[in-house]
Amino acid sequence: MSCKEQHRDQILLYLAGALDEQQQQALEEHLDTSCPVCAAYMAEAEATLANLALALPPDEPSVGSRERLMARVQRDRQDTARAAKASAAPSPRDSPTMPESRSRSEDADDQTMVFGGRRRGMMARLLPMGAVAAAAAVVTAIVLLGPLTANRERVAELEQQLHAAGETVTEHESSMAQMSRAMDGTANLFDSLYSSAMQMVSFRSEDESYADAVARLLWDEERNVCHFFVRSLRPPSEGKVYHLWLVTEDDRMVRAGRFKPDEDGGMHIEFELPNGVESFSRAAVSYANADADDADDLRGTLVMEGLLR
Repeated sequence: MSCKEQHRDQILLYLAGALDEQQQQALEEHLDTSCPVCAAYMAEAEATLANLALALPPDEPSVGSRERLMARVQRDRQDTARAAKASAAPSPRDSPTMPESRSRSEDADDQTMVFGGRRRGMMARLLPMGAVAAAAAVVTAIVLLGPLTANRERVAELEQQLHAAGETVTEHESSMAQMSRAMDGTANLFDSLYSSAMQMVSFRSEDESYADAVARLLWDEERNVCHFFVRSLRPPSEGKVYHLWLVTEDDRMVRAGRFKPDEDGGMHIEFELPNGVESFSRAAVSYANADADDADDLRGTLVMEGLLR
């Protein structure tokens, strides 16, 4: 059981004075530890009880109650007056004496004291009723606020789960999109491999550092789609990049794209012939600076080339 669940109901009863001595002492010892959870709930409970009286509908006494109360007050006044006269009357054996003169203000004070005493007695009887009403209101607040707090926590938990599920869905959608593109590329590759119009370039290198590299370029002339494969190609140094070139019949070099193989030296590129190129006779791979923009700088150093067959 969490701290909030253990002390939540006791805090409301504590503020209403409805705990026994042992429970009150145990709760006060816990509150002295400056528990942040219970301190927050204590503030919430104090605010609830402070506004509780404003939430109750006003209860006005009936006309009959007022009349009975005023009649009782009048009887009390008469009884007090008769008792005062009886105590002041002289005994037949005593010499006649004049009663002590009293002012109206003193009589009014006596009557007020009597009425005040009876009013305090009525308040003493009404206080237990108020305590019962306050306790009932506290129980009602516990019943209403307890599930409401639990529901808020449950809603927050569900919102977190929904957010996590949304992120998972987004990741799955991204993975599915990548798989879809890969499947489309594979389908296009198979179509090109079985096409009667497919031609191929096998690359060769005179540089011994590229002796282990294997590169192929497939051109499906019917669909105008090219597939470039490379394996065991040395990864470029920092600031360097590879370029793939198509060489036309008139020896014009047209850049088809730039690429960087993965850590194992592998790469697959699918592309269409660049604008203005209807066919080519051979292809080449160059090694150049990544930030080069001049045509000669882009060509850099040719590392592999081959004829279209």
